[in-house]
Amino acid sequence: MHACEIARTLEIDSVMVPRYAGVLSALGMLVADVTRDYSASVLMPAVQLSAQDLKARLDPLCVRASHELGREGFSTSRIQLERQIDVRYVGQSYEITLPFSAGYDRAFHKTHARLYGYSNTARPLEVVAVRVKAAGITQKPKLPFEKPRRTFRPVPAKKRPGRFSGKSHSVASYRWADLAPGAAASGPAIVTGPEATAVIPPGFRFNIDGFGNVVVICLRRGHGGTGT
Repeated sequence: MHACEIARTLEIDSVMVPRYAGVLSALGMLVADVTRDYSASVLMPAVQLSAQDLKARLDPLCVRASHELGREGFSTSRIQLERQIDVRYVGQSYEITLPFSAGYDRAFHKTHARLYGYSNTARPLEVVAVRVKAAGITQKPKLPFEKPRRTFRPVPAKKRPGRFSGKSHSVASYRWADLAPGAAASGPAIVTGPEATAVIPPGFRFNIDGFGNVVVICLRRGHGGTGT
């Protein structure tokens, strides 16, 4: 309801109100991949560990991750495993998580320089832990899409009085379900749906895209109040 006024204050020119705005987080939760994190402590100087030693510590974590995600119904082709290691300079109290590779020492120095502005290739390293980041990839639904064939002005379901920035206006009210892709109109207006209501103040124009989202464009800059 306040997205346009916030955008105007922040000098943002456009706003998108998703078709299922009121339940978007629930939709995201339903389609999100299932992720699990596994780790095992190492706490050894890097010079005492070969790449094969580290791989031997990572393998059991990979087996466990694959087994547990398999029990949740994910086939091998839908399981992704990312091997990582935590590395730091000896004596440091913090570490950097890196993708596991035989050349992780070079990657560490480069990443440390990027993050903290310096690195010291002569300083010994310590491997703190090994990690596996596992993901079970879910089937993603294909959201309905209809390419707008033309731009047209929709007929409002009704008009009602309203106030924006202390001024009275005739406010067009549209039912979201009635707006086909390509529909476009100027504010002041409201678009009402079962999950959310979009308020389009004066000085803004909206259109409906192919997914049914309300895309709002600010036509002029300035500060104003939310309508009532």
